[in-house]
Amino acid sequence: MNCCLVIDISKISLKIMSITLKGDKIVTQEIHRCSKITTMDINSEVHLNIDRIIKEIKQALINIKQIGYKVTSISVNSSISTPIFLDKNNELIKELCVDKSIRTSYYNKVINELGSAYIYRKTGVSFSDDSFICRILMYKDLYPEGFKEVRKIVSLSDYIGYVFTDNLYNERSQFSLSQLFNFNTQTLDKDILEYLGICDRLDFNIIPHGTFIGDCKITGAKVISPYGNNFLSSLFTTGITNSNSIFIINSNEGIIGCTENLSKMYLEGVKVNLNHQLFNENIVKLFKYIPCYKLVDVFLKNVDNNFMIENVWSIVDECSNIDYIIDFDSEIFKNSTILMNIVKYYFDFKLSSMPNSVSDFIRIVYNSFAVYYKKCIKDFEKITGGIFDSICLVGDHSSNNSYNQFISDITFKDVEVGPRESGIIGNFINQILALGLINSFDHANLLLRNSFNYNKFKYSGKKFSYQYIENII
Repeated sequence: MNCCLVIDISKISLKIMSITLKGDKIVTQEIHRCSKITTMDINSEVHLNIDRIIKEIKQALINIKQIGYKVTSISVNSSISTPIFLDKNNELIKELCVDKSIRTSYYNKVINELGSAYIYRKTGVSFSDDSFICRILMYKDLYPEGFKEVRKIVSLSDYIGYVFTDNLYNERSQFSLSQLFNFNTQTLDKDILEYLGICDRLDFNIIPHGTFIGDCKITGAKVISPYGNNFLSSLFTTGITNSNSIFIINSNEGIIGCTENLSKMYLEGVKVNLNHQLFNENIVKLFKYIPCYKLVDVFLKNVDNNFMIENVWSIVDECSNIDYIIDFDSEIFKNSTILMNIVKYYFDFKLSSMPNSVSDFIRIVYNSFAVYYKKCIKDFEKITGGIFDSICLVGDHSSNNSYNQFISDITFKDVEVGPRESGIIGNFINQILALGLINSFDHANLLLRNSFNYNKFKYSGKKFSYQYIENII
């Protein structure tokens, strides 16, 4: 059986999916999963275990070949933003840890020396402590000898493509999020590279998404460059050519965005921390990362939360009016400890006690997601000068009908809900476009709607009132 493989790498796990076209339908099958792709060093810092990832992928490719699958193409889907440093022989020098608190000091350093507006005007990407700039400066200070050996900086998906083809490239849409890339010139930004001290000794080979990197050394399949990261590939499932809609990609770290003109974004986008992503010569995506999901991770890191996302709306009265929500753009949200104390205060003094389970708090968080969507949509409408009449919602946490209706009611928009595995499916769409199996986004949209339920929720006219949790003290 012929199939395409999508290698999906999150911050905690590796999953490999076999995807085929059967007539006018897309059929998916999971063929491999590995839940331990990080290691912890003696300083309790979490590192991405690249050797383990490569080993698991190799074994999966051997296994699928042995059971009779004919793999026609392979592409990597990753939400890992960690830069991979290589020497002159393309050998891995040292990967950065997945999470490191001292990046904040580098964030403050860059803000003071360059300014966030300066970086945004050059790159179109809002500056954060998770950016390549902060990570590179941190690596330069912590590992000065290793930094001297760096000759190439690539994403994880680019590096895995190299391992299996011996051809090393920087996929453009992924690379353009690194803030080493100037959106106006569509090339490397020499000023940023000079600031980092790497202007004259780094090599980059930039290619567009959907490019054939080479043949896989194990299966002989064509390895295809993905469209950016896991979130960007999700755009293929949202009806991307519909300029009158908003898309929301619900995942561990979500994005909200729309299709719009570049010039307006550059005039006002920096005011509301918007990012951009070039899709093709005619379409620009404006989007904003949703910080909310990190809060759930912080609060539930020691709690069994498997049931929470799916069942919270059946546990709590779904018809009740919301009272308090969290403002995810507030300064308080940026300090999770303070926020948790405020939440505890809320339960202690407003409800007399903490809830028997965390379901009440999860309800507050998800109420807040929807209100935050409304806030972002208003920002987009202000910048684009128009009114968006609908929302396309895809990704994890999009399968609860009551919650989806709540999003429609709080945003005053009709909501259409697409596939949960939107990143993986979007990666597959990128592959079959590159292979010539389909030749347009309209064809892709037809396949998607034949294969997955795109449920629609109409704005009911119901009104909600709320206050911000941080104002209750």
